[in-house]
Amino acid sequence: MTKNTYKRGLAPAVIIAIVALVIILGLAFLDRGQKRSVPQPIPSGEENATTTSTPTVVKVPVKKDPATSVVRPSQPILAGGIDLSKVDFVVDGKSFKFGVDEKTKERREVALTVVGDLNRDGIKDAGVVLVEFSAGSGNFYYAVFVEGNGRGSGKATNAFYLGDRVRIQNLSIEDNEFVVRLMDRLPGEAFTTQPSVPKRKAFFLSGNSLIEDIK
Repeated sequence: MTKNTYKRGLAPAVIIAIVALVIILGLAFLDRGQKRSVPQPIPSGEENATTTSTPTVVKVPVKKDPATSVVRPSQPILAGGIDLSKVDFVVDGKSFKFGVDEKTKERREVALTVVGDLNRDGIKDAGVVLVEFSAGSGNFYYAVFVEGNGRGSGKATNAFYLGDRVRIQNLSIEDNEFVVRLMDRLPGEAFTTQPSVPKRKAFFLSGNSLIEDIK
């Protein structure tokens, strides 16, 4: 065999060897990449930590009135066993229904309550302050009394206007009167001024009407 013949015989063998080496290295690299992509199991301690760290959001149950655009509370609004959501309140000649009007953005709710037997019939009654948050900046407060019927509901009296953006401090029943203590403003002060003038408003029942006691 001559020198040139030897070289011609060696060249194909070298090429085949190089190709085979490239294939082997390629397969090894591919297998290694697949092993890296396989997700590793999370230890039980870490898994529990991730689950318990997620905050739980609690939403107040509400329901939308199918006849209107108002979203109302779906749970009772209780005051001394009286479900105020079942009581017919009338404010300024209009029905006062608790909830949020999605169209006007007005919101109506109970600000504060006190329980007692104001009419002395042995059945618990409720003094209530209602608040209407208007679509603007006004927050209008009203005092009303609910005579309980002993069956989880009752009859509301007329409502008294207490003021706009006042601060209700407390309610009480004293000497057969429903008393509201609040902070108001001086005459002429802007509504942007924080209420700083203490006021006491007392009401008594006359038949089914609430009368302000002006002394």
